[in-house]
Order: sequence, then structure tokens, then C-alpha cells
Amino acid sequence: MELTVPGITKITDALVPLLGRMEVLTTSQNWTVPRTGDYLVILIGGGGGGGSGGGSDPGGTTNGGTGGQGGGAGNMTFSKVSYVKGDTKTVTIGAGGSPGVGVLGNVIGNTGTQGGHTYFTSANSAYGGMGGIPGAPSKGADATGYPGTNGYGMGGGQAGGYSAPASNGKTGYAGFSPGAGGGGGGGTGSGGASSGPGGIGKAGIAIIIY
Repeated sequence: MELTVPGITKITDALVPLLGRMEVLTTSQNWTVPRTGDYLVILIGGGGGGGSGGGSDPGGTTNGGTGGQGGGAGNMTFSKVSYVKGDTKTVTIGAGGSPGVGVLGNVIGNTGTQGGHTYFTSANSAYGGMGGIPGAPSKGADATGYPGTNGYGMGGGQAGGYSAPASNGKTGYAGFSPGAGGGGGGGTGSGGASSGPGGIGKAGIAIIIY
């Protein structure tokens, strides 16, 4: 499988000629060790989901809501381990965190959920990124709903942008690269019905070099 993760690609490009081979695992599975020897295991946890934007009064009598915060990036770990050919290792790939759901009315948004942890037998675990903080209700300087913040990590999801008066909040985008957090949802414009939901975090990954 081709690896196209910014930053990580440079690391693996430098190590593969020295160690010989690379495998990229994107799903949980039981992995069979192909040869006896030393391995470098790189793990990335799932990215956190973005928080949703804050709401506003559907009647248009309040200011617009603020945007939610983007989800955090999954943790990255490096482990040098020795394995024996034919042994089976358990691999658990952390799922991306769920986004905060948009809200109706003059209320605070919803927090995104934490990304899942990535595990590999005998290697250091990589924890998932934290979920994004929700936006506050009706705190904008005017009737415009404010944007969220981008998701964290390489390839973090783009935030939901400004919302015009009487418009719903904009949806945050999903994280792009493995372990990237989802973008925060935009706040509701004054008089809009719903705030923008956050973007979903991107699942983690396991990279094995030997």
C-alpha cells in the first residue's frame, strides 16, 4: 500500500532503504510476523472529532453563535521491537472521533468525541486525539455566525466558515491524513435554525518497517 502522509513519508522514505520493507495497516487485524528480526513500528491514534458551533435564537433577536474547536491530532509513537517469524501480533487501529452534532436554539454546541487508541502487540500505544470543544451561543459581535477552528495535526479538517444572518452554521470538514482531527463546525447566524456540526476525525494507522 502506498503511503502518502505528509511528514511521515519523509521518515519512511529514509528508513525503508536501510531496513528493506514497509507494511501499512489501516484496519484492525491479526498480523503474522514474516521473518525473525528487528522491526520499527510507527503507530498513530485516531483524530478527535470537531466540536459543533454554538446556536442562536431562531427568531433573530440575538447575535450569531461562535464556531466549535477542531479535534486534536492522534498521538504518534515509535517502537523498536524484536519478533519471531510465524508469531501473530494483534493490531487495533484507532477510529476517528465522532463530530459534535449541531444544535437548535440559543444553546452551547456539542463536544466532539476522542479518537480511538491504536495498539500493536509489544509496541508503544498511540492515544487518540481529544474531541473539539463546542462553540458558545450568541456571542458574536453581530448577527453573523462565527467560524470554528481547523482540526489539529497534519491534514486536519477545515473549519466551517462564517454563516450569514438567518443562515445555518457551516459544517466542519473531516480530517484528511491518518490521525488528523476534524474541523470545528460554524456557529449559527442570527435567526438560523441549526449550528454546524463538526468534522469527523481521521482513523489512525500502523506502519511496520523491517
